[in-house]
Formats: sequence, C-alpha cells, structure tokens
Amino acid sequence: MALGRFADAEKGFQAAAAAAGATIFEPMSKMGQAEVLVASGQADKGVAIFEALAADRDGMLPIDGVLMQLGRAFEKAGKSAEARTTYKRVVDEFPESQYVSQARQELVRLG
Repeated sequence: MALGRFADAEKGFQAAAAAAGATIFEPMSKMGQAEVLVASGQADKGVAIFEALAADRDGMLPIDGVLMQLGRAFEKAGKSAEARTTYKRVVDEFPESQYVSQARQELVRLG
C-alpha cells in the first residue's frame, strides 16, 4: 500500500483474512483491506467493510477503534454527516474510551 500498489495490497489483505481463520488476524486483515480501499479512492467499499466490523459486537476488535476508522472513511468519502454521527457514537456509547477526546475534536472540527 505504501508503494501505491493498491490492487496488490488489497489482494494481500484478502488472502491474509482468508488464511487467518478465527483469529485476530482475520478482522485485522479486513481493516487493512478497508484502509486500502479508502486510500485508493474506493471509500464506499472501505466504509462497507468498516461498518460490518463495527456491527460485530462479539468480534475481537474494539468497536470504538473501528468507529474512529469508519468516521475517517466517511470523511474521505465526502460524507460529513455520517462521519459526525459515527464520532458521536464513540462519545455516547463508549464514554470511557481512549478515543473520546479525539472523537470530540473531530466533532468540533466538522461543526
């Protein structure tokens, strides 16, 4: 991804997710795939992956962290209202989160 080879990076993350089975590496690989999609201009596809990960309340990833990534992806997709809603979820649903301060800053910045 750092080299701008987005298609190769996406395939790599997909392969890693498929090989990971029921380990932390599967959702982490999906996060990587979503980041590649967002970075390559396919933000809507990346958003869909982040949304699925954020909806998995029994998953291995901390939902507040996934929501922060989802908020950034919404911003890159030009969806400020959705980004605000997502950052507000972090503040409202995870008041003890390490991301609350950052989520509040993003809310102020977005207005």
